[in-house]
Amino acid sequence: MLCLIYFFALFIFIYDRFIKKKEDKKDFADELVDAKAFAAASAAADGGKNQYDGLSDDEIRDKIAQDRWLQPAGDEKSPEYRAKFIRTASFGKLNIDDKGPARDFLHWLSGVNWFKVFLVVFIIYCVWTFLLVLNIMGTGFKLLGGKSSAKMFDVVDNPISALMVGILATVLVQSSSTTTSIIVSLVGANELSVKYAVFMIMGANIGTSVTNTIVAMGHFNNPEELRRGFSAATVHDVFNMIAVAIWLPINWIYPVFKEMTYEMVKDIDACDDSDGDDCSKTEFLKPYCDARLLKGGLAYDTWDMSDKEAGTTLTILSLAALCATLFCIVYVLQIVVKGPAARMLKKAVGLNGYLNMAIGCGITILVQSSSITTSTLTPIAAVGLITHEEMFPLTLGANVGTTLSGIMAATVVTSNPVQAWQVALTHFFFNVFSIVLIYPLPVTRAIPLAASRWLGRMTAHETYGKIFPLVYTGVVFLAIPGICYGIAVAATS
Repeated sequence: MLCLIYFFALFIFIYDRFIKKKEDKKDFADELVDAKAFAAASAAADGGKNQYDGLSDDEIRDKIAQDRWLQPAGDEKSPEYRAKFIRTASFGKLNIDDKGPARDFLHWLSGVNWFKVFLVVFIIYCVWTFLLVLNIMGTGFKLLGGKSSAKMFDVVDNPISALMVGILATVLVQSSSTTTSIIVSLVGANELSVKYAVFMIMGANIGTSVTNTIVAMGHFNNPEELRRGFSAATVHDVFNMIAVAIWLPINWIYPVFKEMTYEMVKDIDACDDSDGDDCSKTEFLKPYCDARLLKGGLAYDTWDMSDKEAGTTLTILSLAALCATLFCIVYVLQIVVKGPAARMLKKAVGLNGYLNMAIGCGITILVQSSSITTSTLTPIAAVGLITHEEMFPLTLGANVGTTLSGIMAATVVTSNPVQAWQVALTHFFFNVFSIVLIYPLPVTRAIPLAASRWLGRMTAHETYGKIFPLVYTGVVFLAIPGICYGIAVAATS
């Protein structure tokens, strides 16, 4: 499967670079100047308002990119072609001016662009491969860091170390759902207190946003797409960091979530097989302790790789496949999703921010991963099909949708069910209350949007723009949590 996507990406690259007839493309700066001049001239001629008044250069570029998607595709069939198709398909019995269901069907059939139909099927294949690659990348990270992530929970003895462990564990296993389920299982087994589990949940919320940040870096070959994609990805990071900055000191002073959720679930009974309950429990910690994680497959049976060797191989192959899949999706989208299709998508995500939250939440519940939801949306935002403001509520909905995994884990806890439910509900209410505090008011909503736009602009910096995404990801998700974790380990030794 990976070899196939490598082949498709290579074929498209060779076609685009050496075979396809080149179009004269303007530089981004020249395009911006021309657009401003045209808008000013149109406003002066019509006596109306300049459509770009009050917009920054980046916002104007984003609008230009979006307008380009909404333009007619220019591949509609001519009336002459349709008339000839109808006569040929009906063996000369029907003409384009005739009436009836047979003529209407042939008229519709004559307008079908079969090349685009093939490309739609190819996009579906690429999206499926993209999700598969994300899963492989998560497996690679688990093989590299699974055992370490399980051992991290032993040094949690204060809110800061709990927060950092939550971030690092989620980065290592590439899934906040997995981290949350581990935390719920540990609390249910009475090996972790609810007091510190609350802060680990906050860390997991930050750690889960690393995946779509990595995906955004797949657009490194196009500065404008990288800026838009990185802004769309980091709005998730910034929102989660602001939420933690609000709730961590509050819960450090007084355990709001712990006390609130206790009052809600204090009368819950443990899951009991004797009463007919389905208490089949997933072992989240056991596989990460001493046993070998790699259990089968080509790497195990044929190549006899260790966990680290297989993890390194899978991570390298998946990152390469991620870039190849993104390249294929973006290239084909530019052919297929243009004109009517783009306008339909704009209507779907442009109605209301709260509806976008519901869409993001629903998709995440279906795929059981906020990382997959946001990582799939990031390339769409990078090419300018959805705006930064439309991406924001979609990620917030994904934040809420991913809390279902912890709730499902709490339903099968056979001991300490109250504490397990406290942690699962804390994850849910942490996200919901953060949305209520930040999103409704335009003033507070603008903070994560402005911060993520600034991060996106940094990728276009002349001196260090190329390495900024790597440095940002390494510092925020690895260096700072890693240093804090090291200090916590040293303090407990």
